[in-house]
Amino acid sequence: MSNPEGNTGFNSETQKLHCLITLNDEVGKALSSKAGETFFRAFVTEERDDGEITARFRFRYRDGDSWFQIRLGPEHRKLSVKEQVEHIVKGITEKTLLAGLQMVAGGVAVPGRVVACHYPPEPDDAKKTVDWLFAQGLVEVKYFETPDGTKIPVGKESTAT
Repeated sequence: MSNPEGNTGFNSETQKLHCLITLNDEVGKALSSKAGETFFRAFVTEERDDGEITARFRFRYRDGDSWFQIRLGPEHRKLSVKEQVEHIVKGITEKTLLAGLQMVAGGVAVPGRVVACHYPPEPDDAKKTVDWLFAQGLVEVKYFETPDGTKIPVGKESTAT
C-alpha cells in the first residue's frame, strides 16, 4: 500500500498522534538484510474531523517502504479513545512484532525492549506534538518541499552553502 500521507506516518493538521511505535533498528537489520534506516515505525492516530482511530505502519527497505493500515471493527469503535489506542498498540506490539520475532528466533522469548511505544504528552496540540517528536529525536527533517514540488535537502544530505 502506498501511504496517503506521503513519507510520513501521520498529518499533524488532520490527525492527532496518540502513539509512535518503534522497533530497535539493530533488530530490524537482523530480521532483513534489506532493512533500511528506521526499519519499522507505526503511527496510531485519531482523525481530527471524525475521531476514527487507525494505525499506519511501515517497513522501510533500502529500495522503498511497504505501508499497511489497521482500522478497528465496529465493536472496538465503541471503546474510549484510550482503549482503542491501547487495543491497536497491543495488537501491533504483542500479536504482530513480538510474535513474529519469536517465530524468527525459533520460539525463544524476545525481550520487550526491542519495541518502544512513545506517547506524545499533548496529542490534541499539533505543534506541541511535532516539537515533542523532534525533542525526543524520533523524527528528522531530510528535505523541504516547495509549492511546485521541488525537494530541497537539509542536513548532511544538503549541498547548499
